[in-house]
Amino acid sequence: MFWFRRPPYLRWVAAGGLVVVAFLMDLRDAAGEPYPFAARDVTAGESLDAGAVEWRQIPAGLLRQPDLTAAVAARDLAEGEPILPAVLRSVREVPDGWWAVPLAIPEQAAPGSALRLVVLDPPLVVDGVVVRAGAPGTFGVPEAGLVAVPGEDAVVVAGAAVRGELTVLVEP
Repeated sequence: MFWFRRPPYLRWVAAGGLVVVAFLMDLRDAAGEPYPFAARDVTAGESLDAGAVEWRQIPAGLLRQPDLTAAVAARDLAEGEPILPAVLRSVREVPDGWWAVPLAIPEQAAPGSALRLVVLDPPLVVDGVVVRAGAPGTFGVPEAGLVAVPGEDAVVVAGAAVRGELTVLVEP
């Protein structure tokens, strides 16, 4: 008679054992690795020093590690945002024989971007490279960025910038 059969105790014990084993496996530490996050708001062109980076544990292999040596932010980073390789640019050094001239440059010109500088008087076109991006300053007045230009043209470019006779073209 089927109504007198014993309940499936063995199946209940096996199912309970599986639940306990799964719970214990979930409690053990998963393999993790430290990953950099923005410790504070970082503006585009700002170098990522020790005060701007906070290291947190994430699962191993989840994100590719960025190279933070001589790195600057390519765009604004919010506090707590992961620092991905795509949001970094390496700092470009000023080539030998070139000079870094402070200029008002567009915000999208990140370090390493090529610029073309057009001087009105005397008529001159100079190619340059962004060394440090400009930043939004106080009271709506932007801070100047640094642009590396060949040494023979640096004085003319600086003079034209002071006189307001300089146009900065950004490579798309």
